[in-house]
Amino acid sequence: MSEELKGTEETTKPETEETTKPETEETTKPEGDVVSKKKNGPLIAVIATVVFVIVLTGTVLAVLFATGKIGNGKNKQNMSDKYLTDPSYDTTTLSYEELLQIAEKALDDGDYDKAVENYEKALELDDMSVEAYLGLIEVYIRKNDFDKALEYAKKGFEKTGDERLKEKIDMIESGNIVDSRGLICKKTMYDADNHILYWQEFTYDENGLEKSVTSYDANGNQTGHVDCDHSNPLLEVSYCTYSDSGKVFKSVTEYDESKRLIKTTYYGGETENDGWYVLYEYEGEKNIQTQYSMDGTIEVRYVDYQDGDKHVTEYYHYDPGMDQFVMNSKQVAEGDRTYCYDGDGNMEYYYEEQRNSEGVITGYAEYNPDGSLIRYEVYE
Repeated sequence: MSEELKGTEETTKPETEETTKPETEETTKPEGDVVSKKKNGPLIAVIATVVFVIVLTGTVLAVLFATGKIGNGKNKQNMSDKYLTDPSYDTTTLSYEELLQIAEKALDDGDYDKAVENYEKALELDDMSVEAYLGLIEVYIRKNDFDKALEYAKKGFEKTGDERLKEKIDMIESGNIVDSRGLICKKTMYDADNHILYWQEFTYDENGLEKSVTSYDANGNQTGHVDCDHSNPLLEVSYCTYSDSGKVFKSVTEYDESKRLIKTTYYGGETENDGWYVLYEYEGEKNIQTQYSMDGTIEVRYVDYQDGDKHVTEYYHYDPGMDQFVMNSKQVAEGDRTYCYDGDGNMEYYYEEQRNSEGVITGYAEYNPDGSLIRYEVYE
């Protein structure tokens, strides 16, 4: 009750004001204060205890979140980031799940040594971990250490019997190996009797572009190696392959500011002077490619253009005596059928790509001009 209301009550009862008010102020008011303190004392103690517990709990939770012991993936990600960047971070108390998470992040970041270290630690805590075996297989596939990948695949399958590991064994032993990103890490070519002709191995950068490619003959001897470079959008270093031997060699492609081809140089010989280069020109709808030897001698020319619904490619050789290009042959493609002509315009043969009901190319058929079959090939 406010002091103003108390005053109103006192003026209506003057006798009480003269006799009882002083007594109340001197005796009952202090007594009331004492009683109030006695009642509130235990309550204050309880409140203080509750506040202490809340503060303590918050501190503990903060520590757990900070260390990644609890919380969402972001908190755990912060924990793994700290471990990957701070060599002094204490790893002795990491759980199996945390080790897997750190290993997976290291794999994604291309830190393969760190990934191996933590996948192996995870196996020490759970030697039946299929995820750890799969992770180690993936690391060694990306490192092109296929023997080590096969070793872990066999060890993991023997230990767990998991079919995913058996699939890895079959893939690696086939010689055609793809990583979890869908990128080809090894490609092997066989003859009709299933004998190895050659194979190629690939590595990739963080963007999934070829970083290097190396070719080997059937005996495992290296026949070629190319370090690729995709950092310059106007100058690309890549590779080409000889179809008979599988040998890889370097190619360098140059572009103008509009990303049109200007020049491609192929270093296909034993030395860089044994290759050739191609210059690209554009005349209306025609794309003209002229091939030169490394010393600048003109060799051949290809002219490519669209003629209505027909795609035309003309092939020329250079006659130095006449100082001009002479047509060797011409191909005219209409849908799946391509007509082939000699330099005088006479049809030599035509061929068709065969498709199934789903539109997938399944074979190739070659015919004489009169329609009689020359040969037929089915694609596997």
